[in-house]
Amino acid sequence: LKVSVFNGQQPIYNIAADTILCIGNTLSIGGADEPNNFYTWTSNPAGFSSNVPNPTVTPQESTTYFLTVASSSCPFSVFDSVRVDLVLDIVLNLPKDTLICQGQPVRLNFSAAQDGVSYAWTPNDGNISDTTIVNPIARPETTTTYKVIATNAGCVVTDSVEIAVSPIDIQLSVDTAFLCLGGDVQVDVVA
Repeated sequence: LKVSVFNGQQPIYNIAADTILCIGNTLSIGGADEPNNFYTWTSNPAGFSSNVPNPTVTPQESTTYFLTVASSSCPFSVFDSVRVDLVLDIVLNLPKDTLICQGQPVRLNFSAAQDGVSYAWTPNDGNISDTTIVNPIARPETTTTYKVIATNAGCVVTDSVEIAVSPIDIQLSVDTAFLCLGGDVQVDVVA
């Protein structure tokens, strides 16, 4: 075995780690420029190419990006790659801010559960049927803004809805009335 050592420094470069990304999101796949380096990026599936040290990508399918780095101080290039796997976007369908009567239940979301997605609703004040499901029922006692954080391997989606509560507070003109069978009494609502 013969080993030949050439003068010069092998190119130093930066590349992102393999990652999972939500469809539609953008990712920087390189890093800072190093002096005297020349960068060539390609992809599989084909269609991406760049000559900058830190390109940003918005893949539409899971993609492997290949990097070739050459340097003016070394006759040999280095090769590396980064794999970006995509996951489906998280879908939330919260109602618009809503006014309800005190004690009335309200559904906080109208989306189907998605595989691999976890949900966290706040505030966890005992007025939500389950803070870890996609479509909980809330029974707020006062006006409350509910927030959900939905996450999967590559996405985080946050949304909120305000549920305004109209209190039921009726004042009657009579506290107690005693009647005989067949009698009547006038009861009015006092403003």
